[in-house]
Amino acid sequence: LLFYAKVFWLLLTGKYGLVYLNEAGHIKYMVQLARVFRKRKFIVHVRMLEDSDASRWKGGIPDNVTVLAISKYISERLPVRNLLVYDAYPFSDEILPSRSGKPDIVRVAVIGRITKTKGLGLLPAILDRVLGDGSEGEYLFEMYGEIADDILQDQLLNVLKKSKSIVLKGFERNRELIYRSADCILHLSKQEALGRIFFEAIDHFKPLVGFKAAGIGEIAELLQIEHWLADPDSPDPASAIYNLLKDVKQNYEGRQQETAQKKIQAIQIFNPAIYQERVDQLLST
Repeated sequence: LLFYAKVFWLLLTGKYGLVYLNEAGHIKYMVQLARVFRKRKFIVHVRMLEDSDASRWKGGIPDNVTVLAISKYISERLPVRNLLVYDAYPFSDEILPSRSGKPDIVRVAVIGRITKTKGLGLLPAILDRVLGDGSEGEYLFEMYGEIADDILQDQLLNVLKKSKSIVLKGFERNRELIYRSADCILHLSKQEALGRIFFEAIDHFKPLVGFKAAGIGEIAELLQIEHWLADPDSPDPASAIYNLLKDVKQNYEGRQQETAQKKIQAIQIFNPAIYQERVDQLLST
């Protein structure tokens, strides 16, 4: 309350003519301020799926509010007018992978909080496909992240602990250590706003396997690598994901080379300089 009282006073006294909100968590307060100060400009960035829900935008927005969406997926879900400005990613200058060659055991990294909301309920079925194919020992799933309550209260955690193909690594702050160990990244969420993990995988020349949905699918479409991803509506999603993992294993060097090529393309699309220029233009007009 004290913070917004200060913002109100600063706007009232003409100290500032523009308010920029980096994420839309406080959108209801911004809209209230915008309705009072009609001659002031308000810009709101929507970065999370939850913030695109219609319940957050009841009553719409006044003309002096500009809403920015970080992906087409978010843009199309927003019930108010908005502009699409892709988030930037600071890719490294490396243009070739530090190591290459087909791995005997594919280390598949699962990065992020271990929760069913990330699609990890599918893992037991994927492990069944690995076992049924006689490929146990050829894939090692290394899971980096804290275990969420929904997993603790479910039999899924017991299944993961019993599997010889799963290693629970816990939360690892150093991302470089994760990507140095990994051969491939597995991301099973179908609701990522943009999918920063896809950028990280490409930056480290690691193939990513996931679903052609939401922000992950959007990045794949922009970079013309939809074949990396599985159909989210597949009648057998576990088999679809496993087939992609097999393709990575069988064609690892070719996939790494393709990743290096796509990194060059991604640097152009998600260039921080381009992002900064677009946002600066909005702030200055």
